[in-house]
Amino acid sequence: MRVGLLGALTERSAVVALLLLELLVIGVGARLAFEGALSVGSLIAFHALFRSLSDYVSSLVYWTPLLLQGSGGLRRVKELLDEKPQVVDAPEAPPLPRLQGAIEFQQVTFSYGGQQRNLDGLSLRIQAGQSVALVGPSGSGKSTVLALMMRFYDPESGVVRLDGRDVREAPLSSLYDQMAVVFQETFLLNTTIYENIRMGRLDATREQIIEAARAAEIHDLIETLPGGYDTVVGERGGRLSGGQRQRIAIARAMVRDPAILILDEATSALDPETEASLNKTLARVARGRTVLQVTHRLASVVDTDRVFVLERGRLVEEGPHQELAEKEGGLYRKLWEKQGGFTLQEGEQGTVTPERLRTIPALASAPDALLQAMASRFVVEMHPAGRDVFQQGDADDRFYLLARGEISILARSPCGQERELTRLDEGDHLGEVFLDSPAARLTTARTRSPCLLLSLRREHLRPQGAAPQLA
Repeated sequence: MRVGLLGALTERSAVVALLLLELLVIGVGARLAFEGALSVGSLIAFHALFRSLSDYVSSLVYWTPLLLQGSGGLRRVKELLDEKPQVVDAPEAPPLPRLQGAIEFQQVTFSYGGQQRNLDGLSLRIQAGQSVALVGPSGSGKSTVLALMMRFYDPESGVVRLDGRDVREAPLSSLYDQMAVVFQETFLLNTTIYENIRMGRLDATREQIIEAARAAEIHDLIETLPGGYDTVVGERGGRLSGGQRQRIAIARAMVRDPAILILDEATSALDPETEASLNKTLARVARGRTVLQVTHRLASVVDTDRVFVLERGRLVEEGPHQELAEKEGGLYRKLWEKQGGFTLQEGEQGTVTPERLRTIPALASAPDALLQAMASRFVVEMHPAGRDVFQQGDADDRFYLLARGEISILARSPCGQERELTRLDEGDHLGEVFLDSPAARLTTARTRSPCLLLSLRREHLRPQGAAPQLA
């Protein structure tokens, strides 16, 4: 704000000063010409010279605010570069060998802000070569586990070990050399596909990069592009689809030949068809590696060797998918049932089983005829990240089931400020349409990631010819 204000003042004040000076020149010159002390030709010549000079001054003043803004940006960059890292290498620490044994968390406690614990005495063990998944509600600490394992932070208490060695007693370079990460949002630079893959390993040969692209099943597509591997992807990979960007990210990870592959919601931003295709690719490239996967979508963890279920920073359940899904009263089973019961069809139709609808409190005692009629009348809606599904004050005319993605529920204060009340994950429902009379929305629903919703309009709440009442 200060840089913007100074830049505007510099530009406007100079322009105003030149205009006032021009008025002064014309006024004084006209008086001198009237009194015979200056010829009219000399006045015109002087004014023309003044205008020519003032144009150059105006051009200089026009660029001055940009220089001020640039200096402000450079100051922020310098502040960032001058930051002292909180995580540093131990003096003369021997490097970590490639993972052979296990990854262990022993009574790990961690908090980002110091007020609330994100991990609270967490202990778990991941055997080398296993494929494991970390699941749980939002805020349960899944991504924090990955952050500590990659040593973005150090735990407040407890220890993280690789092959029995505390990661704090090893160089960061030797830790990162055996890891590769595929995030939910892939960052691609505005350069060639070849260079974007090579970012994973700067000394990789062209043959190694092509082999990584084959592993990610993107090589054949690259060969069909006009420039092949020299095709420029655009800013943030804007010239490629979401699935293509993720495959390049997988190739970037594979060129590192990692012992540990980390997948942080790697397919959650994709449509169901692309997600299914990428999951097959990930399952194939993960063979022989230790895989840690964080996801909200439980359908993608069915084939993992072990599932760790977290809640409020604690490990509450662990085991294979089938065992946890059959555990009576378990958190994993509740999450699995919440995300089940959806059928997505081609076009704009989707169905929900009547049994799934009955798990919604407002429909728990609804007549079977109503649930059967509702089940086949849902419509599929796709919403990109950052879009309002509905806003506070809108008509409450639809009911939604969140099939994929994450949504923030916001409330707006009388002064116009918004605050987040809660977050909804896959399987949650939103929209208070089960009222006898229409009402206005009390909150705003805004997508945090690309979302797929099943919506039902108010007029479809009752089967034709019937008017059952909801409990």
